[in-house]
Amino acid sequence: MRRSLARLRAAGIQRTRFSAFFSGISPRGHVILSDLRGPFGSTPHVWIPFEQWKNRLLLPGSEVEFSASVRTYWRNGDHSQDFGLCDISELEVLP
Repeated sequence: MRRSLARLRAAGIQRTRFSAFFSGISPRGHVILSDLRGPFGSTPHVWIPFEQWKNRLLLPGSEVEFSASVRTYWRNGDHSQDFGLCDISELEVLP
């Protein structure tokens, strides 16, 4: 479970700003962001379903800031609850 994202949900925060590094596309077609940083700490990585990524693809290692909502989902493998990002907008590539 991504604890920093769980704390956002528990605090009732619907949408907030994050920064992360674009790591690429997984073999399953998900966008991978690493070193996700937000108001309640950091998370080593998150994946975003490709169909929810409405932004251009970037070079691996590109640092980005964006606004997103936190969603709850159930993992396929063990059916445990986890947290991810959705509704990503206002993407800005940092120098």
